[in-house]
Amino acid sequence: MSLIDLVEIVKQQNQRDSHSSSPALGTAFGAATPENKLLDHFILDDKLLDMLLIERDCRVLPFDEAYLMLAVRLSLAADDEDILQLVRDCYQDLHMRTFENPSYCADIDHEIWTATELLVYTPIDNPNRPELLRALGYMFARRFNLTDKPSDLGIAICCFYQLIMLTASQDSCALMSDMFSLGTLCQIRYEHTGKLADIDQSITCHRHLADCTWSDLSSASIVHKRLGALLYSRYERTGELADIDQSIAASHTALSHFPDGHPHKLFCVNNLALAYTRRFEAFNRLSDVDASIEWAMLAVSMTPDNHFCRAERLCQLGNAYSYRYELLGKPTDLELAIYYHQEAVACRIDEDEIHALCLDSLGTSLSLRFNIHQEISDLNQSISCHSAAMNLTLERDPSLPERLNNLGNAHGRRFASLGAHEDLEISIECLEYALHFTDEYDPRSLKWIENLGVSLIVRFERMGQPEDLENAINWLQIAQSHTPMDYSRRPNLLMNLGMTYYYNFNRLGRQEDLEKSVHLFSSAALSINGSASDLFLASDRWAVASNQLTGSPCLEAYTRAMELIPRMIWVGTKMTEQYQNIPEVSHMVLKAVGAAMVLGEYGLALEWFEQGRSIMWNQMLQLRSSMDDLAHVNPTLYQELSHVAHGLDEAFTPKGQTAVHLKRTHSVEEDAQCHHRLAERWEDLLAEARRLPGFHGFLKPKSAKDLACVAKDRAVAIVIVELNYCSVIALPLGSESPIHIPLPDFSFEKAVRARKHLLNSIPYANITERGIKAGDPPTKNVFESILSMLWVDVAKPVLDCLGYTKPNPSGELPRVTWCTTGPVSFLPLHAAGLYDVPHSRVFDFVVSSYTPSLNALVRDVDKVSDFRGMVAVGQSISTTPVFSHLEGTTEELDRISKHAARSNITFNRIENQLATTSAVSDAISRHSWVHLACHGSQHRSEPSASAFHLHDGSLDLASIIKNPLPHASLAFLSACETATGDEAMPEESMHLAAGMIMAGYPSVIGTMWSIRDGDAPIVADRVYAELLKDGVPNSRGAARALHKATEELRNKVGERMFSAWVPYIHIGI
Repeated sequence: MSLIDLVEIVKQQNQRDSHSSSPALGTAFGAATPENKLLDHFILDDKLLDMLLIERDCRVLPFDEAYLMLAVRLSLAADDEDILQLVRDCYQDLHMRTFENPSYCADIDHEIWTATELLVYTPIDNPNRPELLRALGYMFARRFNLTDKPSDLGIAICCFYQLIMLTASQDSCALMSDMFSLGTLCQIRYEHTGKLADIDQSITCHRHLADCTWSDLSSASIVHKRLGALLYSRYERTGELADIDQSIAASHTALSHFPDGHPHKLFCVNNLALAYTRRFEAFNRLSDVDASIEWAMLAVSMTPDNHFCRAERLCQLGNAYSYRYELLGKPTDLELAIYYHQEAVACRIDEDEIHALCLDSLGTSLSLRFNIHQEISDLNQSISCHSAAMNLTLERDPSLPERLNNLGNAHGRRFASLGAHEDLEISIECLEYALHFTDEYDPRSLKWIENLGVSLIVRFERMGQPEDLENAINWLQIAQSHTPMDYSRRPNLLMNLGMTYYYNFNRLGRQEDLEKSVHLFSSAALSINGSASDLFLASDRWAVASNQLTGSPCLEAYTRAMELIPRMIWVGTKMTEQYQNIPEVSHMVLKAVGAAMVLGEYGLALEWFEQGRSIMWNQMLQLRSSMDDLAHVNPTLYQELSHVAHGLDEAFTPKGQTAVHLKRTHSVEEDAQCHHRLAERWEDLLAEARRLPGFHGFLKPKSAKDLACVAKDRAVAIVIVELNYCSVIALPLGSESPIHIPLPDFSFEKAVRARKHLLNSIPYANITERGIKAGDPPTKNVFESILSMLWVDVAKPVLDCLGYTKPNPSGELPRVTWCTTGPVSFLPLHAAGLYDVPHSRVFDFVVSSYTPSLNALVRDVDKVSDFRGMVAVGQSISTTPVFSHLEGTTEELDRISKHAARSNITFNRIENQLATTSAVSDAISRHSWVHLACHGSQHRSEPSASAFHLHDGSLDLASIIKNPLPHASLAFLSACETATGDEAMPEESMHLAAGMIMAGYPSVIGTMWSIRDGDAPIVADRVYAELLKDGVPNSRGAARALHKATEELRNKVGERMFSAWVPYIHIGI
């Protein structure tokens, strides 16, 4: 039936009875649809019908549109709620059909015209005005969706705003729905215009709705989900930190109400991943980046492989790992970041915007990897990724400034590596463009400004143009004035600004510039927020600049650096993940020690030296320290601390290889985050314990007075070799305070050359096994030269100062324990001497031992439980072609067995096929002494993987140190290079012998390099003869026993057969 037919029927009905309803009117249109039911209730006015005819003259309307105009107009005169409900039903029915059939949308203009006319003639107090405002608001919103005309969106917002003003006093579901619509429309306009007033209004609406009581939890969850997303968007724009906290809270609330499988759940999960990342950027809190990784992993796992959002979510996960790498320096995090970024780039992405995002993130992570390995291919790929991302980015894209910044940074790094001036110019140009395209109120612009300032500093260093330095100061001052005090990037910003003033001081000599730089460096170093590496570097620069001021402010700077060591080498990361920062920390410690000695602060120098010595070992020892005193004062705190310490001890040692696949990473990531939380709890509990009366120093580094107690039965000589100085801090026998012994003729370069020549002179230096035959040719001249230099430059000055080169009336040689640093850690001070001059060798005057740290000497061997016997392990038959047979081990164990039988001690002999890793590990845990006559190897890249090689595999250092050994007393490691550390981190003493010390053995005999198979039985025979000569096991005599054993070996093979007897050393008590 046409519209004309409708009009004719209505006219006929009106003529028949202007006051009666017409059942025929509705039924004329067939079935009982909502619109037919509605028409049956009305007496139509001819004016309304005439208006319809005018509309007909303009264009033929579909029946639904004509009906809607009638329904809306007639509803104004209706007081019947049933009729109003029919109007709503009809509108909803039409609304659905309009979106199902786009042809209806062409006539929305007529809907809007009709409703607008009605609104003009509808009184403010008409009870039906809200319905009309609502309908009109939806119409304009729908037309905006079709035409993108901003005026339509603005009118829609005005309609809902007026609607809410009219109905604000009502507590109804309709009001809540209208509030939601207004909030949604304001959000849409913000996304189109970027006006903060719109997102503020949208957040206000959603906050009001979040406070309402909802009968439907699903609806409430949607409100909280939207609120979380809105707050996140506003934070991105303004940097208001309260917004990101509230965004996280709202998203968590929404997530708690969505059932599993709900389509909105994934949105909340992804929003949490993003929000936690942003909060981490602000505060640098590990818990935030851990949460970001956790939620990003969940988002990826919930996203199908072919989903259009998968690439973006993989990219977000990679970003989170990249951020954690920058915080903790864990190489595995960076590799995972690159892995996920590459996966994201490899996804089939139709949207250029998302592909550009993934390319840009991959470029950033590759640039970070370049910083580690200095592989120029990583940097070149990084620049290619950033450039490709730029080519896909539109000028109006809000991501453009950040991508320009990243591209500029990559070119800046390549300039620093290769020195090509073109890279530096491109870097500055990109950063300037980034600022050009950034809104002045965008908080991200602070990062661009800082990076531009740094690039200008670099150009000043290269070109020497003063205007570059002045511009850098101006830019960095702007960034400083707008950066919040608690923002994580502020320390780095202050440090860079400090560098500009320091350069100005060097250029102009103005004292005020130096004072400004010191102030900025100190402010950066003392900041609460910021990464440990940034604060540590700021401390170093603070110390360097302070040295040029009068007084001794550099000690304050170094004090701060020492405080940061536990953060640089954090107990919350595995031992294998800490290696990267060790060289940097060790270098700083030696500089601090040198500064303290120059100023005569020898006690402080001793304390600092020990704090920076064997850091990872000392962390483990701290976790295993006795806390009995605390147990008496606060049993509850003691129990929790013990529990956390045990958990950390378990997590500290490596357990396996890095997971690179998503399914495996979940469990690995859970372990890592559990480790992080344990470490944070450990720090909180320690702080709580130290607040107790009398526990201020609980588990803190020992004072100089406490450390001096190690000299009660020996002298200790700490040989410090640094680029700018060489000295010895000595603790004379029985002394309570250290003394300083300068080494004016020694140098770092001499030590490095000696180490190089020594390693090259050992004919089997690169063989990682015991088993060298007696006929191997020695290199006497090189050895003699090295040992002579060590005697003249190091050993004799120390022994002279200690008074040990004078005649000794007692007849018993005194003991000296050497603690060496840097390249000296690889040199045999115990063998130093002039071998063509009588009575001019170290062993003529003292019995030498070594120690990885002073803490290793503090433990008292007398506190070890009753002697539990000895286990001797021999592996004469090699089960792999990599290692040769050790024919001398059978004789070696035979000789030891005779001494054990003669002394009637418990003796367990495990050989060949019985010497499995499990059997040996079990035996070690049950016996006090252990003798290992087998192959051993040093793992250079991962010291904790250094191992003893047994019948069925390797017993590595990680496995040995995993569990404390309560009965441990003496370990004799008759294997190759068991006391050879890692060149990259000599201060950590990462070798098998030191590992046995840290595992609980107070006394260890090891070798600096591979020993001759035929010499081992001679040395072992004499050692155990001395240790068991009275029939009572005496591990305290191990150093003297080895001294006599090597003397016997020298007498047998010749004093100048250095390669035979020099490698044997004693470590520990």
